Amino acid sequence: MCKLEFQNIKLNKLKLLAGILVFSQITMAQTVSTLGLELGISFSQFPRHEVYDFQNGRFQKIKINPFIGPLIGISKNWILSRHLRLTSGLQYQIAGRRYHSYERSQNQYDKSDYWENLTIHKVCMPLILGYVFKVGKIKPSFYLGVRPNGLLSAKEYYAFQNYDGSRYEVRENLFHKIDGVDDYKPPKRLLCHVSTGLSSPIGQHLQININFNYGHNYFVTTSWYQGNYSHYPIIQKTSIVSSDYIISVVYYFSRSESKNLDTKNE
Repeated sequence: MCKLEFQNIKLNKLKLLAGILVFSQITMAQTVSTLGLELGISFSQFPRHEVYDFQNGRFQKIKINPFIGPLIGISKNWILSRHLRLTSGLQYQIAGRRYHSYERSQNQYDKSDYWENLTIHKVCMPLILGYVFKVGKIKPSFYLGVRPNGLLSAKEYYAFQNYDGSRYEVRENLFHKIDGVDDYKPPKRLLCHVSTGLSSPIGQHLQININFNYGHNYFVTTSWYQGNYSHYPIIQKTSIVSSDYIISVVYYFSRSESKNLDTKNE
């Protein structure tokens, strides 16, 4: 009896699995998909300038400028219904930031410059769901989704220049141990962005995308303080640029099926 019940349960599970597979095949067969090539630019932050005034005419200026990097990828657009679109893709992107700080004063020997440049190479796989609405004769869409990131490299360049022109330079790979610290935890190679933005078709084959991708990443350094009567760690978390603003254009190789689906659903 138990054996018969077990066989019935197993048979019911197989029927359920077969039903799910058949339903998914029917659903995918009814959707229309288009493949496209994506080109764009990205930056991680807007320019920021800061000025600090000290005593005796001494001051410090800080300039943080975005690194405008290229983006190239492929995009697959699944038309689920009249108002819903599912988009997946594979992107290669270069990101980073440019930091410059300099100090000046009335004393010609009291001046220095410091540069810090970060460059990141990464591969991203966006998966977003868009809602299409109509504005006049165009049909833009608002979308929300996720964008997993895989960091291929993260390299930082430091340079310090003294008043006499002498220069000290350091190049570091953030995935390798940093010199001068007792313990080092590199940034995460894999992280996931939350992605949101707007897209709009331009003609029959082109689409423009403007989106923001939010994420957070950092590395951790630990140095030990050794005093006469105490010994304790100094732990510091340093954030690196992770979020992205992206403006891109996608060329879809075929749009005729998309038009037919829109006409059918109207």
